[in-house]
Amino acid sequence: MGFPAGYKCAFLRDGFSPACLFQIAEELRLSLPNIFLDHRLLAAWAFKYDQRMLGINIHADPAVINVNFWITPDEANLDPSNGGLVVWDTAAPEDWSYADYNINVARMKRFIASSGAKAKRFAHRQNLAVIFNSSLSHKTDTLNFKSGYENR
Repeated sequence: MGFPAGYKCAFLRDGFSPACLFQIAEELRLSLPNIFLDHRLLAAWAFKYDQRMLGINIHADPAVINVNFWITPDEANLDPSNGGLVVWDTAAPEDWSYADYNINVARMKRFIASSGAKAKRFAHRQNLAVIFNSSLSHKTDTLNFKSGYENR
């Protein structure tokens, strides 16, 4: 599926279902029972960005736990200090609607600024996984990757 910003995305609900995804989900659940408890994989997606793109803007997700991981080789990233994920330490307000925390970027930015939330940057690393509370605001970090299909 294409998005207006130009990136490609595949969703579990639309048929994205590689066997390794379910294996990873089950191994995480069994290996980290204090985090995943009885939670099962209900939603998953994969993004592919052009090297000149901005990535996904600030948002939160309607889930309990997020697991973000990257498979692009480290050599593809021209700036090893970024290219991964930025996560703020403040959750979106519980009374906000899905549109407020997942689509209304301006409102999310105002909320983060007014709350004094602190950002944590997780630079891109191949096979790095970042596991966090889905209600925390997050966005794709600055992208600066080599050109070529295999570097997306």
